[in-house]
Formats: sequence, structure tokens, C-alpha cells
Amino acid sequence: AYAGELGEVLEQEIQRLPPGQRVVFIMRHHQGLKLGEIAESLGLAEGTVKRQLHAAVHRLRQALTVANVTTGGQA
Repeated sequence: AYAGELGEVLEQEIQRLPPGQRVVFIMRHHQGLKLGEIAESLGLAEGTVKRQLHAAVHRLRQALTVANVTTGGQA
């Protein structure tokens, strides 16, 4: 779903996320669900969803930095 070198690296790194973080990230950024919708769907507290999403984005930013791929300020 992402184009170019950034897309290739990002897709690989999404697959490396811990399962909980990966599911939340995909539901938010690929499916466009709101945090409350994700929480309800997964039976989690909204705070848990926020923490999982934050951790996923942080991991992806670190991985992209290590891979030396620029994101233009977006992750």
C-alpha cells in the first residue's frame, strides 16, 4: 500500500511489529478506524490502544532511521 523504497521498508517493518502493535497500526492507518472503534473491536481500553499505536509508530520511525529512509516528517 506504500510506494517506493520507503514503502518496501515500511511494509517489512510493519510485519516485524509485535502482533498487538501490528493489528492496532493496521486498523488505524490502513483501515482508517478511530481509536474508540479499534478499542471496541479488540475488547481493549482506549488507553491500551493509544499505547500500542504510539509504540508501533515509535518502532517504525526507529527502523526507518536505521534503514536511512526519510519520511518527510510523516510515519
